[in-house]
Amino acid sequence: MPDKFDDKGFKTWQKKMMFFLTTLKLDKFIQEDKPLIPYGIDDVHTLASVDIWNHSDFICKGYILGRLIDPLYRVYCEIPTAKELWRSLDKKYRGEDAGCQKYVVAKFDDFRMVDSKPIMDQVEAFQLICHEIAAEGMSISETFTTLMFIQKLPPSYVDFKNYLKHKKKKMGLEELIMRVQVESRNRAADKDTTKEHSVNMAEHKGKGKAHAHSPAKPSKGKGKAHAHSPAKPYSSSSFWNQLQEERH
Repeated sequence: MPDKFDDKGFKTWQKKMMFFLTTLKLDKFIQEDKPLIPYGIDDVHTLASVDIWNHSDFICKGYILGRLIDPLYRVYCEIPTAKELWRSLDKKYRGEDAGCQKYVVAKFDDFRMVDSKPIMDQVEAFQLICHEIAAEGMSISETFTTLMFIQKLPPSYVDFKNYLKHKKKKMGLEELIMRVQVESRNRAADKDTTKEHSVNMAEHKGKGKAHAHSPAKPSKGKGKAHAHSPAKPYSSSSFWNQLQEERH
């Protein structure tokens, strides 16, 4: 049984309601006029068939009214037959659906993918718009949808877009989406590899700086021996001998 109609998505609700009435074999009552009994006819079979029709029409109308929200039920409950009720709803809401169609088409036209969001999330958003267009009763060729999808890829995919545009083999939308998914994974893998390489380079530079600033070790050999050689003892006789030589 369809959900209750609440002023939105009339065309979808109408299709579901039609299917539901068809399964109950009541769909003819939204298409046929109420039978009239000619004046002076009092045939029992004719009267019985009209009564059966009226009863079935009443049930059909009740099912339709039962799938309207309460405010709409109160508006349409006084309409006498199922056919009149069906036509009244169609006349009222099909025109409003035309506005919905324009909105969905504009949404499709304005849609653009950007580099700041995950590519596959945007692919799903594009597919949802295509489903909305189909739900509004409009059809778009797969070739057109595929070309528009390529055109709406983000700026960083410009080389990939050019590759797809010049590819001779035709692709459907599903195959194209699979290729975009593979391309996205390859880009993510390349990005991880580049990041890992940058980290390794940074670590290597850090080790080089640490080695350059490490304190120098004392040198071995003569310098060390000279630094630790004992001082010669002071001789007073040598001092007086030198002083006497300077006087002479």
